[in-house]
Amino acid sequence: MSETTSVVPNQHDQKYDRQLRLWGGHGQKLLEESKVLLLGGTAAGTETLKNLILPGLGSFTIVDDQKVVNADLGRNFFVELGDVGKSRAQVTKTHLAELNPDCKDHHAIEKKIDELDADFFSSFSLVIASGASEDNIIKVSKICWDRNIPFVVVDVYGFFGYIRLQDKEHTVIESHPEFSRSDLRISSPFPEFVSFADTFDLDKLGSYEHSHLPFPVILYKAISLWKQKHDGKVPSTSKEKDEFKRFVSTLSRSPKEGNFQEAYSASLLAIAPTNVPSEIQDLINDEKAKHVTKDSSNFWILVHALGEFVQNEGKGQLPLSGSIPDMTALTDTYLDLQNIYNKKAAEHFEALKKHVGKILQGIGKSESAITGEEMKRFCKNSAHLTVVRHSSIASEYSSPSDSLKEALEFDMNGNGPWYVALRAASKFHQKHKKYPTPGDAVAFKTIVNDLLKQLSLPEDFVAEEHIVETLRGENSQLATIAAVIGGIGSQEVLKLITKQWVPLDCTYLFNGHASSSSTFKL
Repeated sequence: MSETTSVVPNQHDQKYDRQLRLWGGHGQKLLEESKVLLLGGTAAGTETLKNLILPGLGSFTIVDDQKVVNADLGRNFFVELGDVGKSRAQVTKTHLAELNPDCKDHHAIEKKIDELDADFFSSFSLVIASGASEDNIIKVSKICWDRNIPFVVVDVYGFFGYIRLQDKEHTVIESHPEFSRSDLRISSPFPEFVSFADTFDLDKLGSYEHSHLPFPVILYKAISLWKQKHDGKVPSTSKEKDEFKRFVSTLSRSPKEGNFQEAYSASLLAIAPTNVPSEIQDLINDEKAKHVTKDSSNFWILVHALGEFVQNEGKGQLPLSGSIPDMTALTDTYLDLQNIYNKKAAEHFEALKKHVGKILQGIGKSESAITGEEMKRFCKNSAHLTVVRHSSIASEYSSPSDSLKEALEFDMNGNGPWYVALRAASKFHQKHKKYPTPGDAVAFKTIVNDLLKQLSLPEDFVAEEHIVETLRGENSQLATIAAVIGGIGSQEVLKLITKQWVPLDCTYLFNGHASSSSTFKL
């Protein structure tokens, strides 16, 4: 009797099991190799950093020239009573490092942001700022923009939270779309699938086999019969599509046949076009994809190769993903079907791999520059590639675009005025070295009106209630709001680090009063 052995996960994989299931070993590796800089050990800043350290961040540095004060005790979980009067950078660094002993590289620097030179930022993978002045945010924005370093601002003001992402170009292969259509190619089937489907005769199958016929085969049979009766045409109008769905149902022998119910639900797969989605074609036509060089990123080299594949082996289609959904079917039949799709996907992968090899050779890069695993992930997700290009924070502050005005005016949750009010509070702090209080109403309103003019918004855009609440907030950093912003902010940072999921574009505002939030594309 042969013995079976089970592979026991190592201590590392056991510890990080949950996120390994989310973003895989390659995503975890990127996180563990990342070096994050936090400018400002505020409540929101430390909450954000906490959520990066726990899953295994490799290195972090906190820059803060402030001392811990009594007010910090009620809002920042990473300071204690005995820390009052001590360096906030040192204190928060120590407490955060205790969360995960795997994060062994951590530093605290007691300096003002404006004392840091531009070269200091070059060694970091990503920069987070919290509680920084507008001038310092603009300074760091320009430095990070010039060096292609992602920059994230996280702040809390009373019941409001603010997150701003800046990444000149963020490319995503694994976007993990919430809803995606199975890539079964039923409307334009490949020969191996046709041969497999043709081995089944609906009229001759026994009751058990008939009720376990895979739904892709049912749909292939249905669309073939439909085309025979309609001069080779597929359903195109809404009426014809409804008729086709009803036709699929007529092929069933009993309402209890779950496989035919699956076919009915997925009937549009039989008529949906399998051509390249417009957003993917836009990437193929992008100048960065059309003209790759030795300095091009792996993403754009792969997109260039994708264009070559589509024009040649793909015949106008993307590589097959190779995965099929769960379905009612006999085990052997399902495995045979799965094997057919896997083999075709492997063929497409090999074809793309050859194109990548030729491109790398042509631009003078080693063929090992792009690994086989990376190419496989690219093939599997080629229908969902995404590129996000943020505007710079410096340009937003100095010369706001028309898109900013439109985003604020047409926000469905009514949070546009709060964006203006919070920006005005920051400008007030920049000018008066303190945040506005109820006694500063006149001076604050002047700054609000100046900002509204700069944004080409009407004076009544910011109402009295927005003014009063902002003045009442006095930049109080509520721990609960900081926890919310830290959670959302760290989620966006993880997207930027792992290059998975699509980060927000590009400003997020949380309204604790109304329990609502808005995202503004600026």
